Amino acid sequence: SAVLPSGQVIISGGEYNTNGNYDRTVLYDPVTNSWSDIPKPSFATVISDAPSVVLPNGQFMLGLCVTSPAMGALLNITSLTWTQKKFFNKIGAWCDEDGWTMLPNGDMLSVPTSNGGQPVAEVYNFATDTWSVSGSTVNMLPADGEMGPEILKPDGVFIAFGASGNVALYDTVSSVWSAGTPMPLIDGNRCHTTDAPTAVLPNGNVLFACATGPGFGNSGAFFFETDGFTYKPITPALSNDFPYQYSMLVLPTGEIFMTNPSSIYTPSAAQKQYQDAWRPVIASIQKTTLCAADTNIKISGTLFNGMTTGAAYGDDVQAATNYPLVRITNMASLHVFYCRTHDHSSMAVQDKTSTVSTYFDVNRNIEVGASTLVVVTNGIPSQPITVTISKTCS
Repeated sequence: SAVLPSGQVIISGGEYNTNGNYDRTVLYDPVTNSWSDIPKPSFATVISDAPSVVLPNGQFMLGLCVTSPAMGALLNITSLTWTQKKFFNKIGAWCDEDGWTMLPNGDMLSVPTSNGGQPVAEVYNFATDTWSVSGSTVNMLPADGEMGPEILKPDGVFIAFGASGNVALYDTVSSVWSAGTPMPLIDGNRCHTTDAPTAVLPNGNVLFACATGPGFGNSGAFFFETDGFTYKPITPALSNDFPYQYSMLVLPTGEIFMTNPSSIYTPSAAQKQYQDAWRPVIASIQKTTLCAADTNIKISGTLFNGMTTGAAYGDDVQAATNYPLVRITNMASLHVFYCRTHDHSSMAVQDKTSTVSTYFDVNRNIEVGASTLVVVTNGIPSQPITVTISKTCS
């Protein structure tokens, strides 16, 4: 699943064939509040256990991973047709249970579960449709055909959590892997992330869930904050649930929304302390006097797609939030209004130099008067600019 640059939401496949739904791809349009079906790729046998990613240029790629050999499907959102990606030199015959993570250079990094028993990772280059080995993860990460979440942190370090309980770190500048600290012991048993969620906090550390015991665990869910080396427990542990039952989504406030059961994790003051260099920067806006009926207002700047994709799980859930939102706050009432953004010019993460843009539609319920406007991505806002919300439109 993904939010596309258009602002539409795409959902494809599923793990189980409930009423035939794991072969469906559907598109949600927030403007018309309607769903529509997208034809299945003609070259796909089934869509199941399917990772997906939105490329820097905004195209959506789906993994066809339970067939052998594994392949990709690239969607043309205009014609609603798919193009086959051959996945040349892919390690192993499958890619189910794998997670896909965008890197700052536009490539995609993955720790494959179909790895021939070797602690390896691989990088996919979209232009050549080719995978290549990115090096050894030092310790084995997958276990029993499962893998934990993988995500890029704002400091440029990719962190991979293993179903084995091991953790590995990949420096995207030096292209070097190193071992992180293994996950904590709980009552003498190693915690592990066999199908589990993670989300990046505003301070650049990650929140993740883990369990102890065989398979998906028999201890319930435990939550930790980590940078890959030290672990801070987040209490209380949820003893009646398991990590695989949760997914995470980064909210524009920096809070983390969790599903099953629905709950919100509110970061501490320390967890909210982001670096100024991670903030989006507004360079220009089409106009600063706005009204409730205004649509398609262009705003441009840098780092609108943030420093990370926000949250990860793996093949079962994708919840990337590397797209800009516009938030307007009325200076008098301090009431906050979010505006729908759409037609983002880029989806590239950690691009600090390219000027990018998006368009926003002013919230129809917005209050008039002097206000501040920020672009916010993954809970990190730009410096505010002053705008005026007028009763009449010009």
